[in-house]
Amino acid sequence: MDPFYFSHKPLEEFPEGLFNLAGHIHPGVMLKGGAKQYMRLPCFYFTENQGIMPAFGEFTGLSMLKPKKKDKVFVPVDKSVICL
Repeated sequence: MDPFYFSHKPLEEFPEGLFNLAGHIHPGVMLKGGAKQYMRLPCFYFTENQGIMPAFGEFTGLSMLKPKKKDKVFVPVDKSVICL
């Protein structure tokens, strides 16, 4: 379905000009507070040509990511979304 190329796992190679949407790795980020508090949360992770969808189940685990400057990370919290 142009402009998307759907796959279960994020792909290194896919048709040029399409945007790869995938899941499988269950991306997550860590939010840190001022008093050594932290939260690990699922996130939507986007690079220039790829998006990775989170999993929200309690038994899925998270693959903690270290986004690069150009990457976009969105964390759903309650009824809103935070862009990191």
